[in-house]
Amino acid sequence: MSTIEKNGFTLVELLVTITIMGVMLAMAAPNYQSFVLNSRMTTQANEFLTMLNFTRSEAVKRNTRVTMCKSSNGTTCLVDALTVTSASWQPGWIIFVDGGTAGIIDGTDTILKVQGALVAGTTLQGNANIINYVSYVSNGRTQLDNGGLQGGTFSLCGPDVSLTRRRIVITPSTSRVRVDKVAAAPICTA
Repeated sequence: MSTIEKNGFTLVELLVTITIMGVMLAMAAPNYQSFVLNSRMTTQANEFLTMLNFTRSEAVKRNTRVTMCKSSNGTTCLVDALTVTSASWQPGWIIFVDGGTAGIIDGTDTILKVQGALVAGTTLQGNANIINYVSYVSNGRTQLDNGGLQGGTFSLCGPDVSLTRRRIVITPSTSRVRVDKVAAAPICTA
């Protein structure tokens, strides 16, 4: 008499396994969503950092002033660089060779790059001397139109106030740029 071995799962074993997987998935889903949103924030901060570094390298390479200003249409700076208005860079920005007044596209300026708006719900705020533009000169330093050093902090906030914010800091003395993670806050300020 021969015995036949049956391999496989019983219906009860299969249902128990599916139930356990469902419970684990329900516990992991909120953490996964937070992970994805934080990854998007990191990506956007690094892209902005890359654009600032591109602006700096172009100024050195071209041996002239190159400026990055906020822009909603990709052809002109959003606000006059001489006024302190809305600090939001959310609509996008442009990088251009700045032969005239710093932070304003004049007749002979050449646009190098255009960046559209950030992902909906994301906020990017500038403070101090970088509310409207960041301008690098031929030695790789940031400089205002009046010759003063330019520096400040950008704050990148996500759509969810519980997310860790990103702070992009431009050090005035060295013009170096870095990204820091900072605690979540209900209001996005630079």
